[in-house]
Amino acid sequence: MPMSINYRINAGQLPADHWVHDPEVGGGRIIGEACHFIDLVQHLSGSKIKSVAANAVKNSENLLDNVTIQLEMQNNSIASICYFSNGSKQIAKEYLEVFCSGKTAIVEDFKKLTLANNKVEKVKGEQDKGYDQEITSFVASIKEGKEAPIPAEELFLTTLASFKVLES
Repeated sequence: MPMSINYRINAGQLPADHWVHDPEVGGGRIIGEACHFIDLVQHLSGSKIKSVAANAVKNSENLLDNVTIQLEMQNNSIASICYFSNGSKQIAKEYLEVFCSGKTAIVEDFKKLTLANNKVEKVKGEQDKGYDQEITSFVASIKEGKEAPIPAEELFLTTLASFKVLES
C-alpha cells in the first residue's frame, strides 16, 4: 500500500567551518547525515525511489543545512524530509509521521511511539536508534555468509538520491 511519510529533522546549527560541512571530510549535511533519513523513508515505503526534488534556504555561507526533500517511490508512496538547522534546541531532533490505509504512526526522537487506527496507543521508552542491532546484524551476515541487512541496491539508491538532492 502506498504511504505518505513526513520526517522533520531539527539538526541544530553548526559553524560554517565545522568538519561536517567540508565536502572532503564530512561530505556536507546532505551527504553526511540527510542520507540516513532518505534511507529510512525508502525502507519504510518498501519501494525504490523514483524521483527526487529539493529546495534549500539560501544563506551567506552557502551551506545546505536547511533543506526540504521530496521523494516519490515506485509504489506511489511519497515522502517529505525537512532537514533544518535553524530551529530551537528546545524542540526534539526527529519527528517522523507515517500515514497508510487509515493508520498513522508517529515516532518522536526515537523515545515515543504513537500508533493510531481505531484507537490511539502510546508507547514510551529509552531512545534506541538501532545502531547496536545494525552492527550485530551486519557482522552476523558476514560471519554466516548471508545477505547484508540492507541490500546493496537500497544503499546505491539512497546515495544516488542524496546526490540528486544536491543537484536539485
